[in-house]
Amino acid sequence: MTGARRPRFRALQKTHRIGRPQCLENPKPLRGRNADETERAPLQAEPERLHHRCIAVRNRRPPNRWQMPLRNSPALPTDSAIEPDFNGDGIPDIAVCDFDIFQMSVLIGKGDGTFRAAVNYPTQQGPFDIVTSDFNGDGYPDIAVANAATPSNSVSVFINRGDGTFQPAVNYSIGEPNTVVNPGNLVVADFNGDGVADIVTANGGDHTMSLLLGKGDGTFRTPVKFNAGIAGPMATGDFNGDGAADIVLILNKMVSVLLGNGNGTF
Repeated sequence: MTGARRPRFRALQKTHRIGRPQCLENPKPLRGRNADETERAPLQAEPERLHHRCIAVRNRRPPNRWQMPLRNSPALPTDSAIEPDFNGDGIPDIAVCDFDIFQMSVLIGKGDGTFRAAVNYPTQQGPFDIVTSDFNGDGYPDIAVANAATPSNSVSVFINRGDGTFQPAVNYSIGEPNTVVNPGNLVVADFNGDGVADIVTANGGDHTMSLLLGKGDGTFRTPVKFNAGIAGPMATGDFNGDGAADIVLILNKMVSVLLGNGNGTF
């Protein structure tokens, strides 16, 4: 277009450092039929050797959509990140996890594009993916982190106190200690139709997935394993129109679809 003005962008003025530069990934919580998710790097059997780099930016109009991911952004110092409102002030906040220093960090937004100092919470070894949902029904988003490194093989759940701070992690073992399970990718949905958020992990070490059914009080039942064939980035949605949440996994050029029965089985 003749005479059209080129868009101009402000340079990033402030960086909130949590650990070493790694990546920022911004998946949204997944519920029921919502399968819209950003792309994630696949998890191999040795996730500590994998360093994926990406950033996804919230596109606030229309809601619950995401702009195209931007690649190779070394100024962003995380392994995975999410952007909900943790303290109920209407301003997006950030939570990140760092694989190397075994922690989850929360940065509360000020509303002007800057954030308060990070508050750090210990995880177990190798936190690789992070999701948020209201696990105890109090209206505040809680956090789950997949700890992919052996010997951890676990999911850490952090319950929001309602003010943007979190209770210490409750850890759920995915497989036996010191076995190669590597739960590295997460999705959240209601898989058994009880109206409570459940968690599924994709386990890169043995190509399974594990389902943790929520009890509605912020705790979860003992994980149940399913054969997935492959393990990598996941999304959930109702792919066959039966009202039950299904799962799709992708790794390299392979795709695996597991149709939910609506009762916590596939």
